[in-house]
Amino acid sequence: MKKAAAAAAAILLLLASLVSCSPAKTPPADRASYYYSELEPGKELLVDIDGDGLDDTVLFNCTDSAFELNITRASDKDHPFTASIKEKFSDTAVIVCDCDPNDSRREVIVSCNTEYLTPITVAYRVDPAGEKIENKYLYSRFAGLGNGGYFKEGRIAMEIVTQVLGTNIVTADYTVTEKGFELVSDTHVFKDAKQIRVVSKLPVTVLDKNGDPAGETTVAPGTFVTPIDTDLVSVVRVSLSTGGEALIRFTLPTGAEIPLIGENAQDDYLEVSYDLGVH
Repeated sequence: MKKAAAAAAAILLLLASLVSCSPAKTPPADRASYYYSELEPGKELLVDIDGDGLDDTVLFNCTDSAFELNITRASDKDHPFTASIKEKFSDTAVIVCDCDPNDSRREVIVSCNTEYLTPITVAYRVDPAGEKIENKYLYSRFAGLGNGGYFKEGRIAMEIVTQVLGTNIVTADYTVTEKGFELVSDTHVFKDAKQIRVVSKLPVTVLDKNGDPAGETTVAPGTFVTPIDTDLVSVVRVSLSTGGEALIRFTLPTGAEIPLIGENAQDDYLEVSYDLGVH
């Protein structure tokens, strides 16, 4: 419980600026190209969301205690899509983009820090029958939230808070499909990673100079490891203070917050910190 509380408290440090959105941009003439626009609070954006050739209306408003999104389709003005989050905010950004230019639909994606500054990103889409689809990605936000430029050619630059090797931020590109948020980068790269001291014999897979597995060994206490990247599922690549790189394999049991290395918590092997950015 103490570790979980510390991990939750670390997320409070994920601070950002005030509400920031750029003026809407003119949609491209070529429907097949990737469309992208950032929304301003209180300013309607006319854009074809459902791919029927008619301009729909997207409008959002937010304060420091509530967020509201309204999507009104031109073909069904009497039944607008609405979404709201009634929590305290530190910042919010809303974009309309085309993650898949071949499906004739666009996505409205909201990224913000909610109460307790827990980041969340939500994608709203319209299915072929006109029904709203909502996909949430907790503990994620647009990379550089508040600075704009989050999207390029179907990719959304994201930052995710993870507890792998302590509380860290990793970065990766995602897209949105009918399955929700999907990773399109090769992996998640650690942002501002710090060295972590090994406190007991740590089982690792050694990598050769080509990055291929070269055998199993243990890293001695007193050695330092620095996380490089991770799949957030089962493996993290690290550099060793003694030279070279290795893989640390982990599991995250359902409902658990702290990863296991073998049958033990990562804390049993490493002097990890759950204060974001402090190791």
